[in-house]
Amino acid sequence: MPKQRAKLRLGRRSLVWRMSRRIRQRMTWDYWKTLLATIVWVAPLTLLIWGVAEREQIVSGESTVRLDPRSQDTTLSIRMPGRSTDSVQLTFEGPRVGVSAVNEFLLETSREGGLVFSVSDALPVGEVSTIDLRQALQDERVFSENGVRIVATSPATADVFVDKIVTQVWPVLAETGIDPNLIITFEPTGATVVGPQRVLEQSSQRLYVEFPDNALTDVGTEPRLLDELSIVLPDDVAIPLTIDPQRVDATVRRKATVLENYVIRTMIIRVAKPAAVEGQLRIKVDPFVLNNIEVTGPPEMIARLERGEVQGVAVLDVPGNVLPGQRRATLRIELPNGVRLVDEPPAIDYEVTAVSP
Repeated sequence: MPKQRAKLRLGRRSLVWRMSRRIRQRMTWDYWKTLLATIVWVAPLTLLIWGVAEREQIVSGESTVRLDPRSQDTTLSIRMPGRSTDSVQLTFEGPRVGVSAVNEFLLETSREGGLVFSVSDALPVGEVSTIDLRQALQDERVFSENGVRIVATSPATADVFVDKIVTQVWPVLAETGIDPNLIITFEPTGATVVGPQRVLEQSSQRLYVEFPDNALTDVGTEPRLLDELSIVLPDDVAIPLTIDPQRVDATVRRKATVLENYVIRTMIIRVAKPAAVEGQLRIKVDPFVLNNIEVTGPPEMIARLERGEVQGVAVLDVPGNVLPGQRRATLRIELPNGVRLVDEPPAIDYEVTAVSP
């Protein structure tokens, strides 16, 4: 038994020695050089294949965008009537990198106003046509160049109205609410407007000028020049139009007012006492009315005086340092807007007496 065990241990040692010798013989410098070269070539290739596979992995995406239909024919205009937002929800699929590029593009276009897409020039002019949105949008470069396919749109169709682009000349007017007594002239008197024929025909066909704050304040009969004023579209035009020029100069002056005279038969005298003398002094005015006060003013205001809709008042302003006795003062006449006295304000005598304690 001991001899058999010794032979077995010897055999094992011999086997290990032969295997280690064989490994040492094979793992030479050439072996390691070949192995390293293989790793250098295989590792990048593996990473490249993995990266390409990741990029080309098919994924899906969704986005809601506003639409901006256009025609390749510059003489035509395309609008989407009857849609409150002109928006559509897109569902699409394609390579991961392509879907990512499309998502970025759609996000950017949503900030700029909408996704521009072409509509067939074969659609009838002056009529509403229904188009397939998936088919119309699929041909756009952002989808085709990125290998992205539109799976569905919501809604699936949209109505478009094809209209001619026409040119008209509209007059330039002052904005509403301007003082009617101002005479305003513009240079030039009109501007060229370019836009869809149906929109222009259904509008008021006039342009308005915005005046800066206080530009029309204290305008007299002498002309005042206001230059480079902005032109704006009327409220009944809901889409942008091309206007040329976009600014005009204005000359503003006030009409020479035709005045009319009138005699106020009776005007009450009101006493205005300062708080310092209230309850201490008594003011006696006799008579307490004025008669036959001649005034002048705009005809419309004189007519209101005649009808009793407005009236004038004479005011006796008592000074705070007045002393008892006979006094004389010039009355202050309060008249309606635009009306003034023909002569100087009258003076009257009044009596000041102390109030007994």
